[in-house]
Amino acid sequence: GDRDGNPNVTPEITWETLRLQQRLTIRKYLVAVADLSRRLSESVRYAPPGADLVASIERDKREMPRTAAEVIERNPEEPYRQKLSFVYRRLENTLKRNADLDGALRIEKANQLISIRPALPIIAALKVATTPAEGEYRDAAELREDLRLVRDSLRIDKASLAARSVDRLIQQVDVFGLHLASLDLRQHSERHTAALAEITASLELLNDYPALDEAGRVAWLTTELATPRPLVAADASYSLETTQTLNVFRVARRALDEISTRSLRTYVISMAREASDVLAVLVLAKQAGLVDGASAGSRLAVAPLFETIDDLQRSPEVMRQLFSNPVYRRVLRAQGNVQEVMIGYSDSSKDGGILTSSWELYKAQQKLWGVAREHGIELQLFHGRGGTVGRGGGPSHEAIRAQPEGTVAGRIKITEQGEVVSSKYSLPDIAMRSLELTTAAVIAASLPPEARAAGPRPATIARWESVMEEISGHAFAAYRGFVRGTDGFLDYFTQATPVEELQHLRIGSRPAKRRKGSKSLDDLRAIPWVFGWTQSRHLLPGWLAVGSALESYVGQDPKGGRPERLQLLRRMYKDWPFFHSTISNIEMTLAKADFQIARQYAERLPDQELGRRIFRLLLAEYDSTCRIVRQITGEKHLLQNSPVLKRSIAVRNPYVDPMSYLQVELLARSRKAGVPARDRDRLLYALVLTINGIAAGMRNTG
Repeated sequence: GDRDGNPNVTPEITWETLRLQQRLTIRKYLVAVADLSRRLSESVRYAPPGADLVASIERDKREMPRTAAEVIERNPEEPYRQKLSFVYRRLENTLKRNADLDGALRIEKANQLISIRPALPIIAALKVATTPAEGEYRDAAELREDLRLVRDSLRIDKASLAARSVDRLIQQVDVFGLHLASLDLRQHSERHTAALAEITASLELLNDYPALDEAGRVAWLTTELATPRPLVAADASYSLETTQTLNVFRVARRALDEISTRSLRTYVISMAREASDVLAVLVLAKQAGLVDGASAGSRLAVAPLFETIDDLQRSPEVMRQLFSNPVYRRVLRAQGNVQEVMIGYSDSSKDGGILTSSWELYKAQQKLWGVAREHGIELQLFHGRGGTVGRGGGPSHEAIRAQPEGTVAGRIKITEQGEVVSSKYSLPDIAMRSLELTTAAVIAASLPPEARAAGPRPATIARWESVMEEISGHAFAAYRGFVRGTDGFLDYFTQATPVEELQHLRIGSRPAKRRKGSKSLDDLRAIPWVFGWTQSRHLLPGWLAVGSALESYVGQDPKGGRPERLQLLRRMYKDWPFFHSTISNIEMTLAKADFQIARQYAERLPDQELGRRIFRLLLAEYDSTCRIVRQITGEKHLLQNSPVLKRSIAVRNPYVDPMSYLQVELLARSRKAGVPARDRDRLLYALVLTINGIAAGMRNTG
């Protein structure tokens, strides 16, 4: 579903993903129903079924006569097996219908729009349907109702253990429906702007949509949402990019109609900056019939993603504008007055550093909830966290408990990415433990103040927040000074890390840069930024500018300072979950970094003077950060209070370190001028192996 910058995620891929998810779900149900049928052999003579179950079996006989003849002959006087046989056949027919959708989305012409009319070809003709005329499930509620009748009848017969087995399957249907998991769609805001520009220009409605100011865009989009007239004709023809943008909405419409009404949930807008970015998505969705112009009801929820520091700071005002828009309020009213907002940890950290990013995210959540409460809206925050500390990673339980008071409110949505999925959910027991920790944290964070254990008073928290505001200012200035104000810093990054070689890996979800060939840090995605620094063992995104900021606040050098400020930071670390979580994650990153190995990367740069100069700056900042973190935590050495984690790193490093030394040498050899193509390919193959090995060894890589 996430197509932001990834050309491989096409409308066809989204369609096939949804179809395969449904296929897997139905296959699992078939196994479960067959198992129940084998066990529920009760005879009508000894366990008479309930009247509702008998009536449903009679209805099944009328609707499915061919199946009925077979079932009655095979299972006379066995009502539970009869009913489950009908359920099984309906599931089989649903699976056959799913197979009919295979290959239905075949693009014949690159700029051809997808039909949104149900039961008609999507693009090329659907294969001839093999589904029998007899019953199938079009909605999970139908399957649930059939299973409920079986369970309730078993309870009437006092077969509580058997009823419990059916109950388990009903719970699975409640969770997985006929869709397995709801898919979120995501696209960059610029793609929507470009599509509307082309559509309006072709109709001569607007001369230049992108040239409109924000007020002009909002006014036009609001009017367009309330207008029944479509903007896109059935035979319209647009550029490839605009066609693909429109086809995403058209695939969404077909999936909601023909796969499951729960197959899709939210449309996320990357780099959302204005209220018009949200309204633009609704106007485009309206062209596929996903938004009703008269009622303004929308079948997709639209969630803006605020990613940069500036966007996070402006996000409350953007949402205030939306909540004040009467047409948008009708959209929200149709969705239960719930608004989802996604906040980005990755780009905000790359933009302003880990301390400023953490603080701006904290403030944005407070203010967004304040705006939502002003307008009577329930807010659901979607935390776009990565696996590493530099992308918002770290222990989930501690991170949730560290959210601002009143911002969880019983609901939270979090991304789990990459190696985190494997480490948390690949084994059932560990998966259960991970879910228990997350659930416990959400419950604890949602408790009203009077139900919580005694903590710092609001006045104390307010004082700490003002301290954090000051520290964040120091951190932002220091981070920008390092990353954007240091001559040659980006060159150091590209030469002292294997970031240029990441394109050859098969583990990335999208290209490393938003614009191909760009040398700008702004166009570099957060994942390769973190991945590159992790490979070279700097782990810089998880600690850069922290030492400068904290020591600037304390006003100290290694020989002295203002002890009262240090004592205040120690109390904040002890009693404020937000500050404790932030410092703990930074400490973990510092412990994982290895500047002895990082020095090897720096010394092999083609420009050795550049390598020495930047490395000295980073080493001084690293030492400064380690020193102040130890002073705040009261530890003599990093992770003194986390012996298990410290031992884990110590055991892992001897296996990772040799691969790092190999990578240093391979980088130097492969980047030499004049290396024959055949040798370069061999070097690249070996280099990719080291990247994969270090990524596995470091665990949270990007």
